Amino acid sequence: MEHLESALEGLQDAVYRQAVREEEHIDHLRRRTEPEQMARDLSRDARRRGL
Repeated sequence: MEHLESALEGLQDAVYRQAVREEEHIDHLRRRTEPEQMARDLSRDARRRGL
């Protein structure tokens, strides 16, 4: 029984870590797609390309 409890705890930890990583990734994407940030990024890209 202890083996199953240990395996379940490991699975729960892995699921939690994955959820945290996904939330961080979504937050990063959300920040990058905010209108102000997109405008800054597009302007920086245009200057870099000489447009």
